[in-house]
Amino acid sequence: MVSSSKRFAAVAAAALYVHCAHAGRGESERQQEMKGRPVRSRKRSNARERVMPVLALSNEHEPLRQPKQVRSNRGKAAVTLAYDVAKYIGPSYDAILNLYNGDSPGPTIRVSPGDELTVQLVNDLEGPLGHAGHNDFQLPNTTNLHTHGPHISGMAPGDGIFVKVDPQERHQYEYVIGTDHMPGTHWYHPHFHGSTAMQTGQGAAGLLIIEDPVGYPIPDYLKDMPEIEMVLQNLNLHEHLRKAAIESEFHITWREGDGLDTTNVTTDITDLMLVNMQYVPAVEMKVGTWYRWRMVLSSYFDSVAMRPGGENECEFQLLAKDGIYLTDAPRTVPGIILSPGNRADVAVRCNKIGRAKVESFNPYAQPSARPTINNVPPRPFSRFNSQPEIMMLDVVPSEENDDEDLEAFSVPRPCYLVDLSEVDSSEIETNFTVRLACEDVPTCRNVTINGMKWKDKNTYLKSLSVGKVQEIVLPANPAANTGFGAWHPYHQHVNPFQIVDIDFENPGPYADQYTLAWYENGDWHDTIMYSNRATFPAVTIRFQTDKFTGHMVQHCHLLNHEDIGMMAQYMITGEEGTVWPGAREIDPECIRGTYEEKRHRIRNGSIRNEEE
Repeated sequence: MVSSSKRFAAVAAAALYVHCAHAGRGESERQQEMKGRPVRSRKRSNARERVMPVLALSNEHEPLRQPKQVRSNRGKAAVTLAYDVAKYIGPSYDAILNLYNGDSPGPTIRVSPGDELTVQLVNDLEGPLGHAGHNDFQLPNTTNLHTHGPHISGMAPGDGIFVKVDPQERHQYEYVIGTDHMPGTHWYHPHFHGSTAMQTGQGAAGLLIIEDPVGYPIPDYLKDMPEIEMVLQNLNLHEHLRKAAIESEFHITWREGDGLDTTNVTTDITDLMLVNMQYVPAVEMKVGTWYRWRMVLSSYFDSVAMRPGGENECEFQLLAKDGIYLTDAPRTVPGIILSPGNRADVAVRCNKIGRAKVESFNPYAQPSARPTINNVPPRPFSRFNSQPEIMMLDVVPSEENDDEDLEAFSVPRPCYLVDLSEVDSSEIETNFTVRLACEDVPTCRNVTINGMKWKDKNTYLKSLSVGKVQEIVLPANPAANTGFGAWHPYHQHVNPFQIVDIDFENPGPYADQYTLAWYENGDWHDTIMYSNRATFPAVTIRFQTDKFTGHMVQHCHLLNHEDIGMMAQYMITGEEGTVWPGAREIDPECIRGTYEEKRHRIRNGSIRNEEE
């Protein structure tokens, strides 16, 4: 393929390989692709033959596939993620995508508290590098890695997002999972500023699960509950590439016929919400049996809300959000609400044999309650994906007795997750406001945090001391009182936060059973969608700056907003390893060492502070 100019037209390497994958293609090769067989392609510049994996996933109601697994052994886990091209055969279009190890999702990485994890990220793409810019779409073939959710250091060789891995380069990440880390569901994805949305939005993502350690006091029913892993991938290449073209002054040639071929073989929907990269897959479940769904929403923009349809009497019980067990688990919820970056562990049981749809819906689609402001029509809570059906549940007979209803349980909590809602104001080091805003509605190209765009890795929004409690207000903002650009998922790295105050007495016009069940004061998150419309309540969050010093990045998890400047960071100062001593005053049994150490102390009647 020859570009009409030398303005770096490649998008995620697709332009490098697409014509050799399509030119002169016969029916037999297409049949091979549909069967998922590798496609041999030839790069014109050096005539080097390469084999491209094929993901033939165009059909609906195919059995849900599960990701490959990587597990730790004797406290260590190592995985190689090769970032390279793959051919995607989808329900409405075919495309060349950049994925991990030729698949999507990437391998599920399973570790335990106290483990060491090594990830070798290999960028197997080739040049050109692409257009370089600042707070703009840039360098689509340059990448890096972010582990989203774990309470770990934000500095290299750990979760340092300022690492730059150019084509044909590699980088080794080294992570240490704390011995006191809460078990939970997390994920990983690219985080190279300027290409985060493009790369994550193609399906470069995978689950990172910190497993319940041996002896962890969860109920037997949860230990024995079969798990189903689900990476919900919002794939909207037409819209995404249009945005990328605008943001890079149209230095893009991956367009219809140049790697993105519309087929409509199964559907004409192009804004897809896929499950493990499958369109409306079939999830087999035995009637009367509880299953643990481990879910992440890998989305550059869309949120998703799901609920069971039909008459299969399916139940949803929420166990954990963003990798942290609820204090009131299990919580009955009528539906599942995920904003970009969110995770959820949900126990699901269906009590009637047959097929049941899991339908998408918009919990805030109440036109009469949404006023038009400044002649701009209103917009709901983020943008909920409109694909009518997300998956199909195939409920089959079981030879076993129905599972019992789930009993309430609680787990021992690490000291960094003690309840902060009643902490006295004198114990809070800093109380400050963080305002994520579109300054130019409705186009939302000029995005800011507290009126500023991202500058560089040496510029900080605020300095925080390690071992302290911090409070942030995500405010209602009269200046943002339009229908556009008013919803942003606030995400922060390193330290999860607790919701300590949402005014549920006056929650605005969109409150309903789904929201009120899903969000409660006291819940923990690392990502939360909030509105800065004046008619909505502010959200107050608290967290500990626990142990780790250095970079603590925060940004809007609408990833195209992050790419164009809605990102900032805090500098955490002090002595590495410092913890907040007040945690033990709130919960004398909170964990600082390991669960086994705590159990030993309880057995000997000597709960004490390890720092003494």
